[in-house]
Amino acid sequence: MKKSFNFKKLIEIYRVKNWFYYLGFVILGLIYNKQTHLNFPSLLISPFLLGYAYSLNDFYDRKTTGKYFLIPLLLSLILLLTLNFLQILVAVTFLVIVTIYSAEPFRLKKVPIVVTLLNGVGFSLLFLLGYWSQPSSAFPTEFFIILLFLNLSAQLIHEGVHMKEDKKENIYTTALVCGRKNLKLLITSLLSISLIFILTLFFRKKVSLLFLISTIIFLLLSIYKIQTTPMNKEVRRCFRNGGIVTGVIWFISFYFNI
Repeated sequence: MKKSFNFKKLIEIYRVKNWFYYLGFVILGLIYNKQTHLNFPSLLISPFLLGYAYSLNDFYDRKTTGKYFLIPLLLSLILLLTLNFLQILVAVTFLVIVTIYSAEPFRLKKVPIVVTLLNGVGFSLLFLLGYWSQPSSAFPTEFFIILLFLNLSAQLIHEGVHMKEDKKENIYTTALVCGRKNLKLLITSLLSISLIFILTLFFRKKVSLLFLISTIIFLLLSIYKIQTTPMNKEVRRCFRNGGIVTGVIWFISFYFNI
């Protein structure tokens, strides 16, 4: 008997619900580079890049038979033709990173430190995909580092929540190597160092007081939660939701110049 098309399964494999967070990075990149209109090519290719990353990881994690990752990969490669040179460079780098992260024989998600760095850098690249929709020789160093440190922190929180499962599957993440106490210290350090770059942006008049205050509040609340709560799904949810709210405030700050 022929199996019916399982739309719900595809939604899960491609982790569509997670696209929302990272598509925001693309939009922030556009607005941060003073672009008043949304760039259709960068927004169109981003879901397929994310779909490839998540479905490839699902394929090698679960050892499933369906190679669903081939569809978003093919569409991503086709859509590269709509991008400029810098965007192509960013998109190809993203594809390479997520491939060596999940796929055998590389499977770098099993290598401590490397797993965290690849996640942090990979998803932060989506900001550059939007930023370079308007070619610019400048590199948004401070802002990119802030996003990178936030992504690294999010990844470390994720690893901390899944320590038991990862250990059973012989995936020795940075969190497992550090241990719970050192993991909290590492995340706190990353978030604290982010404050330096935030202040640098503010005093160089590249961000507003609204940006500064909202980000500092988010970072301080996150540090408090991490230090006072066991590393669990609640901490991860609070960090993610706080990041979304802060990201919306960033958008308002950049778009309306307030």
